Amino acid sequence: MSPAIAGVRGRQLRAAAEPLVRAVRWQPVLVVAGLTALLLWWQWGDLEDATVAIWLLRGVALMLAAALPFGLDDGSRATLAASPTPLSSRTAGPLLLVVLPAASVWAVACWVVSRPGADVPVGGLTLEALALGASSTALALSLCRWRDVTDPGALTAPVVVALGLVLPQLPRWAAIVVPPGPGWESAHLRWLAVLAAAVLVAGVATSDPGRSWPARA
Repeated sequence: MSPAIAGVRGRQLRAAAEPLVRAVRWQPVLVVAGLTALLLWWQWGDLEDATVAIWLLRGVALMLAAALPFGLDDGSRATLAASPTPLSSRTAGPLLLVVLPAASVWAVACWVVSRPGADVPVGGLTLEALALGASSTALALSLCRWRDVTDPGALTAPVVVALGLVLPQLPRWAAIVVPPGPGWESAHLRWLAVLAAAVLVAGVATSDPGRSWPARA
């Protein structure tokens, strides 16, 4: 991308900042922030127990993954499809408005539970949160791209909640929600594969429809 084109797109994004703030549904992330604060306050006396802290962080990750797709709700998507701004750039703005506060909520929750004396594997749990968030976002983007859904948040959130109930029940050979111990590293290799697949799907879903792919050529 030439510097001139990058400069034009930068100005376009800055000009769209104020309308984006009014149009994007970032409120669900604020609701999750409030619920996270309540959970931390409620479990404050038990956070020294690593098991409690781990499940609390997993609950926060699940709530954030359910809230992120609401940032993609956009009834004007079909109208803006004819604009010269690439689909990836039009998608990046709304996503940033929900991803940045969601990342802040996660960082604060990790900081609170990582008090002295608490043995909480924050790195592995952050990988789980990234994979969940990327998967819910990839699903929402897929619904927008291939099913012309304008409000993917309401469809994606129940799927994420259902996953939160199903994932802990997976058999041992496919388990990804496990306590720290012998199966921790294997489970997080699976989480890494989920994250990579979600990023790939999201990349394809945000590519311009007229782009020529090598396989198609």
